[in-house]
Amino acid sequence: MHELTEQVERLVMMALFLLQVGALVSELLAPLEWLKVTTLLVILIVARPVAGLIGLWGHKASRGEKATIAFFGIRRVGSVDNLA
Repeated sequence: MHELTEQVERLVMMALFLLQVGALVSELLAPLEWLKVTTLLVILIVARPVAGLIGLWGHKASRGEKATIAFFGIRRVGSVDNLA
């Protein structure tokens, strides 16, 4: 059952990625304002990792591991999905 769930998750993630690329190609995001883009980047690059590091306070891991988990998320794909 776990393997099936993983495969379905990968298929859904690929479908969402293709939809996002299609939105970019078809200029669906053209009316996006620079203030919104800047806000998104600040949230992704600053606020989310800081919140992740605070959440990992006291966890027994190296500083590099904590930083990686804080930036990418538990499954290591959160930031990539949000940027796409």
